[in-house]
Amino acid sequence: MTIQADDKDAGNNGSVRFRLKENSIKPQNYPDPTNFYPYFEIDETGVVKTRAMFDRETVDSYTLEVVAYDLGTPTAKSSKY
Repeated sequence: MTIQADDKDAGNNGSVRFRLKENSIKPQNYPDPTNFYPYFEIDETGVVKTRAMFDRETVDSYTLEVVAYDLGTPTAKSSKY
């Protein structure tokens, strides 16, 4: 999966990068509140990858919060589930 965001500013203020918000990954319909943050990654271009194999019968979906930020000073950021 790839996340996309646009910033119409010029220079570093318009360069968008991404990160996962720590402790924001929520497994749906899963009774154990284990932190799934180490099992996902996102690169600075927005490509989301998993670091583990998952069993859909155990957890059928996950919610991740992605933070988009620019390289300006000060940094502008926004997040979305």
